[in-house]
Amino acid sequence: MVKYVLHYFQGIGVRGEVVKLCFEFGKIPYDQVQIPFNDWPHHKPKYPTGSVPILEVDGVTLTDSTAIGRFVAKKVGIAGENDVDAALIDGYVAQLEDLTSAMARKKLLLMIVEGKEAEAVDGIRETMKLFLERIEKHLENKKGCAAQILVGKTTSWADLVLADFIHRMELTVKDLTEPYPSVKKWVDHVHKLPQLKEYFAKRQLPMNI
Repeated sequence: MVKYVLHYFQGIGVRGEVVKLCFEFGKIPYDQVQIPFNDWPHHKPKYPTGSVPILEVDGVTLTDSTAIGRFVAKKVGIAGENDVDAALIDGYVAQLEDLTSAMARKKLLLMIVEGKEAEAVDGIRETMKLFLERIEKHLENKKGCAAQILVGKTTSWADLVLADFIHRMELTVKDLTEPYPSVKKWVDHVHKLPQLKEYFAKRQLPMNI
């Protein structure tokens, strides 16, 4: 049996959750090495790229959250039913990376980690506005059950990681999705998926970077 070991910070982090959600959705066992955020300068030199997450796969080290997420998503079967769908899914996941990079530049995520949520509200709302508008328009144009899926006919890892990120941002910006009813319905749908029910129930804050 393949052994997976995920290295990331303690708490709920943006990049770490990309990988965890895929593992949890597929019910694939994995171990974790959780690094206290304040101890990171001591641990950083140990890692090949000086960053986390990394995933050990039977002793082979994988780097970059998107590459690792895609690897696990393929194992689980949520990386796209064909090459076109896979490319579309990758595009949505890339939007999350762009979004979190923009938020990091404005130190919005750091404010949340430091307990300064009130100072981050307006910045989060402004930074996420165009992203949410695009998702809303995309979902509005889909019909029936397809309106709860970003790409193709089945849930993908893009649904998991984007909907969960929006959900966690709503913990700080309470009415974040109110102007976007299709987004709100989609986020609620993802958070009620039976494959993730147990994980969401046991997952605890604090959120991390």
